Amino acid sequence: MNLLHRLDTPRDSRMVFALLLLRCALGILLWFKGLSFISHTPDLEALIGTSRFADQSHWIAGYVTWSHFFGGMMILLGLFTSFAIIVQLPVLIGAVFFVHAAHGIMGIDTQPVLSILVLVLMIFYLVKGPGPHSMDWHIKRMLL
Repeated sequence: MNLLHRLDTPRDSRMVFALLLLRCALGILLWFKGLSFISHTPDLEALIGTSRFADQSHWIAGYVTWSHFFGGMMILLGLFTSFAIIVQLPVLIGAVFFVHAAHGIMGIDTQPVLSILVLVLMIFYLVKGPGPHSMDWHIKRMLL
């Protein structure tokens, strides 16, 4: 049985547990990033101010901050996971292709690699879903 088939039908409890831990780690990482942006909003606005979106830096900084803060918590809980990921995808795509591409993807700084990893994980969970240990799964089960 190959890995893609095992991910498609996770009957192995270790695989289900690993995917749960990975989703929780992603949610916690995004939540802490949102918390960091709350305490460093002027720095985030200054970073956005150096891009071509400088005239909208205040609005974009708020969107980035609160989408990470609330979206990370939603991903952690597995509550409306697809919605939380869709709301955050523009932020991560912008980080990877606009912010980090201007400074170079590979270098001493690990932020570009982390942004790419988070983007890949978010796309994975958007396609795969949050799994059986999530509030989405329990809500879906109650409605059916």
